[in-house]
Amino acid sequence: MSTVQLIQRSTREWVILGICLATMLGLTPFLIHRVLTSDWPIATLDAVAVSSLTLMFAYVYKTRKVEKASLILAFILVSGQITSVALKGPEQVLWSFPCAIAMYYLARIQWAMIAACITGLSIFIMIHDQVSGTKLASFAISFLASNVFTALFVSRNQMQQQQLEELSYKDPLTACYNRRSFEQAVQEDNANQSIRSVILLELDDIEKINAQFGHLAGDEALINFCELARTQLYQGEKLYRISRSKFVIMPVPCDLEGCSQLSKRLQQLIQHSQLHQENPLDITIGIAEQQDGESLRACVRRADENKYNTK
Repeated sequence: MSTVQLIQRSTREWVILGICLATMLGLTPFLIHRVLTSDWPIATLDAVAVSSLTLMFAYVYKTRKVEKASLILAFILVSGQITSVALKGPEQVLWSFPCAIAMYYLARIQWAMIAACITGLSIFIMIHDQVSGTKLASFAISFLASNVFTALFVSRNQMQQQQLEELSYKDPLTACYNRRSFEQAVQEDNANQSIRSVILLELDDIEKINAQFGHLAGDEALINFCELARTQLYQGEKLYRISRSKFVIMPVPCDLEGCSQLSKRLQQLIQHSQLHQENPLDITIGIAEQQDGESLRACVRRADENKYNTK
């Protein structure tokens, strides 16, 4: 059971757990050494940091909540780094580089850059009269370069991850939300019961078009239909493609009468639009309002049973 739980953790959970664990393992030998040498100020700081990181690790591991944990961990890293330089001077400067890099994985890039500026400026002020101009310039340039390169890398990585997530939840042909996204919406609704109504749409003549004119013509008709249907959606409503020619609109925040009005608008648009030039398309529509205690899947099933043809 524990193996399954670990595999199902999100990337952000792994990042927080990894940073906590790595920092704890990195600080513990220094903590032991400073206790043995009676270096109590910095030993106290290390002890507070290790204790805080241990609690943070346990909290994220148990609850899997990452939003507040990310901010708290970022604060621990920034404050700990500045305090350590204030206590021990330039010898603690090297810790600023891994701390700065970790910030970009914990907070939004703009906030990480602000934190880096605060950290870098604070360290610069504290050590400027303790090191030579060459070493001070070397720290400033290397710290700036590390932050710039990390920001660019993380930004590109986030963009690629967003594109991959979009590809995994969108139908590549029609750009509608796909079956996987629909199943996720079903699971989320089972938890919060927020959806009121659903509309099920089925194009009746796609297979006929495929047989007579080829699959490319059928694909073109599907694309045209989805583009047309999306023009009628209000904010928050999504169009899901759950099979070859079957679609679901949800959540529809209105009762059956409101769903019926939307269905009529779609019917009129399809009647006056040529989704396929050679063969007019018919659409079958089913609507259902979610009842108290009813699962979303059962509501979609009722909408499928309530279908009527719009010829």
